[in-house]
Amino acid sequence: MNAWKKAFKDNRVNIVKNLANPNAVADCLFSDRIFTEEMRDEVQQIPEIEKKNRKILDILDRRGSRSVKCLYNAFQETLNDDLANLLAPYAKIIDNKENLNDPSAWPPQEKEQEEMERHGVLEIKDIKSPLMHDYNRD
Repeated sequence: MNAWKKAFKDNRVNIVKNLANPNAVADCLFSDRIFTEEMRDEVQQIPEIEKKNRKILDILDRRGSRSVKCLYNAFQETLNDDLANLLAPYAKIIDNKENLNDPSAWPPQEKEQEEMERHGVLEIKDIKSPLMHDYNRD
């Protein structure tokens, strides 16, 4: 089982029982583009809080590994710190995988470039720029 799927499975009961503001979390997930507008609206139309929480987890379970990191961020933004702490170890794993080969500067040094090519890096987001840089694409 993938680490991100395990994060949802292991913490499902705690999240369902303890998330008090699922509408705010759904808004954050929409802002992070892990939820579509329809997904957010579907959650917000459910009247019971625990059912909303289950729906959020059910949707995220089909959205890939990035969903754990997005839910972790949403918990932090909505002051659900206890729930964020539950997901922190899993979010860190995902974060480390995403940032495996971030260069220290642009353009990357020769050694960093070789490492990035070995790992198949195709795009790099420059944190000082809103642009995505194509890298090593033919």
